[in-house]
Formats: sequence, C-alpha cells, structure tokens
Amino acid sequence: MKILAILAMTGAIAGAQSSDCNAPMPSAQTTVSLPGRPFKLAATPDGCWLFAGMLGGGEGAGLAVLQRRGGHLELTRTLPMTRGVGGLVVTHDGKTLAGTTGSGVVLMDVAKLTRTKDDPVIGRVEDNEQAGTIYVNVTPDDKILFVANESNASISVIDLAGRKILGKIPTGAAPIALTFSKDGRFLYTTAQSALPDWGWPAVCDPEAANPVRLVKHPEGAVVVVDVAKARTDPEHAVTQRVKSGCNPVRLALAPAGDRAYVTTRKDNAIRVFNAAALTGDPDHTMIGKVEVGTAPVPVIVIDGGKRVLVGNSNRFGTGGGQTLTVVDTEKMKATGSIACGEFPRDMVLSPDGKTLFLANFGSSSVQVMDAAKLPVEAMPHPL
Repeated sequence: MKILAILAMTGAIAGAQSSDCNAPMPSAQTTVSLPGRPFKLAATPDGCWLFAGMLGGGEGAGLAVLQRRGGHLELTRTLPMTRGVGGLVVTHDGKTLAGTTGSGVVLMDVAKLTRTKDDPVIGRVEDNEQAGTIYVNVTPDDKILFVANESNASISVIDLAGRKILGKIPTGAAPIALTFSKDGRFLYTTAQSALPDWGWPAVCDPEAANPVRLVKHPEGAVVVVDVAKARTDPEHAVTQRVKSGCNPVRLALAPAGDRAYVTTRKDNAIRVFNAAALTGDPDHTMIGKVEVGTAPVPVIVIDGGKRVLVGNSNRFGTGGGQTLTVVDTEKMKATGSIACGEFPRDMVLSPDGKTLFLANFGSSSVQVMDAAKLPVEAMPHPL
C-alpha cells in the first residue's frame, strides 16, 4: 500500500509539473529577447521546453534553450555554434533534438540540454560545406531524418540510429519545407524554382528590390515524396511536382490533412491546395489563393483549421509592414493582422495548442501569445 501511495504521489507531482509547464499566460502576450536571430523553433512533447535555432555570425549563433513554467517563458541556456543552427526537430519520444548547421546535422540529448549544463551533443552527420542544410524533420517512428539542402536542390535521407546518409532526393531549387501528410505516407517539400530540365517557363521576377539584372525564373513547386520509397531508393522517391507560384517557401497542413497552405514569397500570397490531389492531379489541385502582406514566410494553421496565420517578412525591403496576416479559411480571405517584431520567420504552437510562439528573426526575439486571445486588428478593407 505504501508503494502504491508513493507512486500515486509521484504521479500527482509529475502531473502538477506538466500542468505548470502549460499554465495559462498571465497576459495575452509577451516577448523574450535572445542573443541571436531565431530561424526555427521546436517544443518538447510535454510543452515544458522550447528550443530556438539561431543563425548569423558572432556570439549569437547557436541554440537557445527556454523553459516554460507558471505561464512564463525564460531563457535558461545558450549553446554557441560557429555556423549557427537553423532548422530544428525534437523526436517524438522527446529524447533527441536535431538541428541543421549548414553543412550537416547536429544531434543533441534533450535531457542534458534541459537538466544539466553538460555538453549535450551526442553526434553529427556531416554532408559538405556547400549543402546548405536548412530544414529538418523526422518520421513518426523516429528512425529517419529528412534534411532540406537549400544550396544543392536535394533532401538528404538520414538513418538516425546509424547516423549516416542513405541517399538524396532530387528537388527543385532551394527546397525548404518538410511536412508529412496526415497518414505519414508522403512528405511535402517546397522548391523555390523549377530546374531547367523541367521545361517550365520563366515567369517570375527577381525578389530583390533593385536586382542587378532583371532575369526571370520559373515558378516553384510543391514536391511530393513517397516516404517508404525514400527509405530504400531516395533518388526515385519523388511522385509529383506541382506548380506553386513564385518562390514557395513554407507549407502547413490543416488538422484534417485535407488542405495544404503554401506561402509564395514573391507573390505576396498563400496558395491553398487539395492535399489529396497533390499526389495524383497536379493541374487541378489548387483550390484558392489569398493575398497577404509582403514576402510571406512562415505559415501555421490554428483554431482547428478555421484560421491561418501568415508571417509577412518584407525581407527584401520592397515595401509593406512586418506583421502576421490572419486568414479565414472558410471565406478564403484575409480578415485581420497582428503586430509582430522584425522579420517573422517561424511559428509553432505549444503541444496543447494554447500558446503561439513566433520567432522574430530581425528582432532577435520570441513573441509569446495566448492563442485564444490573439491581438488581432480587423482589416477595414480586406486584402
């Protein structure tokens, strides 16, 4: 009986700690400053810890470790890394954090990151200096990492346990997003521009405000990958390429898995696709397009799929504010905006869906918002 009582008490304490991690915020929003520029955020499965990969030279490059408790977010530790850390993913078992370094992937022990001051690095998988590793995701069974190589038009397939590259999946230019279909059978990535051998016409203008040469390039694509085939034959794992406007960069799925929302940076818009049709009917899969702000980058689906938030980066200085646009998915139109820091670059929800975290790259900060009390300003004249 005493053992049972002790176990029950232990469970109660653990439950209280978990509840404290996800306690309601005392205010609708707050901001936490970081020593570097956050590119990507990732939370532990219990919601108690948030990691921020920070890019840029100098002391600010590396990883920030932030703890959640009592409704607050606090920076507890930073790990300097020469080339910085870009993309991040926590394995589903909560044990390993994988981060991209530009030339490969660094693997870190989550327990050491959060409970000690010890060196958390448990391994690395190196590619080459020109790979441009930028985004990373992991299969539901935590066995395979997919790493987007922005500089060499490919996705590396990595055996996580063996820490080796199994092969590479060919994509279009500058792949970024890595989003699994709801059933895990497919991986969707974005390529900012088609490759020359695809034969797609050059219809997109350069993104820079004052380009040296006004040379058009082809529109980009959502590239669909067969996950099972990627484990054994990465070179032939692509099943479809779907035209997706000028410079598509990020992709988010609706909770039901039926819609895919893609930010097209040069178009200042998001495109909405029938996710099921992405695998078989590329010419008839787009179901809508919504104009947002300037140079949108991050996108996230909230409220059970009723609303989408889009971060307008204005990263090329071509005009327009740096805000979040709120999109009503039923009406398929922008209905409001949320003030944010400079260059909003990533958004994640806490595992319980109640707290929104926004990485403001230009402001070196994480903006924390109560998802039920978002400070939305209505648009008098919808975009």
